Amino acid sequence: MAMIDKLDIRVPGPANYTPEFSGLFAELRNDPKGPFHASRHYLGVADLRRYGHDAILHTHCKFGKGDHKVELIDTGIRSLDYLADQVSRIFAVNPSFLEIIRVDLAADVPGVSVLWFLSHVRAKFKRFHNAGTGFEYQQLGQRGIQTLYLGKRPNLFRIYDKVAEWQKQHKELRKQAGTAEIPDFHSFYGVWPDTVLTRVERQIGGGKIAQQITIKRETETAHVSTLGELRRYAPEFNPFGNLELSHAALPPQPNDFSDLNQYMSVMWARSVIPEWGLHAFRQWLNLHTNRNANRWLKRYGNWLSDADPEISDSISSSDLYERYRESVSKQLAA
Repeated sequence: MAMIDKLDIRVPGPANYTPEFSGLFAELRNDPKGPFHASRHYLGVADLRRYGHDAILHTHCKFGKGDHKVELIDTGIRSLDYLADQVSRIFAVNPSFLEIIRVDLAADVPGVSVLWFLSHVRAKFKRFHNAGTGFEYQQLGQRGIQTLYLGKRPNLFRIYDKVAEWQKQHKELRKQAGTAEIPDFHSFYGVWPDTVLTRVERQIGGGKIAQQITIKRETETAHVSTLGELRRYAPEFNPFGNLELSHAALPPQPNDFSDLNQYMSVMWARSVIPEWGLHAFRQWLNLHTNRNANRWLKRYGNWLSDADPEISDSISSSDLYERYRESVSKQLAA
């Protein structure tokens, strides 16, 4: 599974369409029943998949210089060459020099549940946390918590149940198919419905691509803002560098502490972290200790949570990056 999971590209407003696409564009744009419609930010938006292009085209932004946006489709299962070709089939430009508007970089983690991440993950420099649709963590369906957000759009971490997402998609496909037969879930996605598969995703956008994607070497610091730079530096960039994953905790005993109040504090913390999440607990701790959460966690953190092997395995920060690096390297080489 390739791990450039979403990719939106900016095309300068004066750029010309290719001869191949120009005729199709004129036909579709002038058709009152065609796919183009106005949006909040663009004069025209059209899904081009029915016309042989795996992209959604947004023409002439209403703000700024009137640039276009090419929103590429199914990027997670496509090579970067294929994605670049989709852009160059629409516009007569070299896609390597085009600016990235948004990119999502991800890693799939089999056997480790969203609930495990809830109790073991913390995102440095991210103050906002959310699970499900509300500010507090919520249970969504029979599989429990399915999505965890750390940060705010357009720059955030999203950790979610990939199989649950596929189940929703498959249900919609069956509804749209009506009486027509479609493959069963396992045949369609290659996994069983009860498979535990969590996707950890870093969403980057909002005009901060170069600021967020930085690669430091001994002799230089590189910033990624174009498609060509993404091709060159994506494997070196760790999109999860600001995610901290805690290790399995030691079971606390009263005689581990100098007094009973310390033991009871740790036991209370262990009881709320599975519900709140480690990130939210740390925020609460900072609020009530005059921003001394680091000191408290350094002293008591070894006892805070257990990794239950009956529920899921665990993963380290370095293993998470290696999963991303291996998959994105295959995507770039394809």
